[in-house]
Amino acid sequence: MKSPIYHSIETYRFTMKKLYGKQFESRYSNLAEHVPAGKTITELCPGDGYLFENYLKNTNPDYSAVEWNRKFSLYLREMGVKVITQDLTKTKIPSAQVILMQGSLYQFEDHTSMVEDIFEAAKELVVISEPIDNIVNSKNKIISGIGAHLSNPGDGPKHFRFTKGSLLETFEGYPEPQIHHYPAAKEVILVFQK
Repeated sequence: MKSPIYHSIETYRFTMKKLYGKQFESRYSNLAEHVPAGKTITELCPGDGYLFENYLKNTNPDYSAVEWNRKFSLYLREMGVKVITQDLTKTKIPSAQVILMQGSLYQFEDHTSMVEDIFEAAKELVVISEPIDNIVNSKNKIISGIGAHLSNPGDGPKHFRFTKGSLLETFEGYPEPQIHHYPAAKEVILVFQK
């Protein structure tokens, strides 16, 4: 018998698949291409753990996560993930060869401090994926409201999103990243080698 949290996760994923349509799977497969196999990983704000469960579990089993949302944390634990259920601004990021964050940097008001903490924790690579053309920016208030609600980490809906330019400005002063732009998936992936 599946746990109640499983059904909650399935409902969340169903909604996300409807919103992203054909690009839902490519968001994860595009990102997984830039994560070398066999590395230790700390993923920040992994949400429902879809990337780990479907793309990294077999290639990068030494995986940890920091996730504030209790529902997501419980599901990650059910998958055997080492997870810290904590506000990322109030905990030290566990060091790993790869520090990974998908579509979550926009949630933090102080982007500069978060980026500093990310680079401090990374031993080899920093991999950041951010949407730059998001449903939150939709002119349709219902669609934008749904997007803001789905991106609520636990302290309210999030309406801010990066553009490609503002995202790159956030990382000025750090090593030059490899920039991978996936227009169909409406996202940019930045890969920094330390």
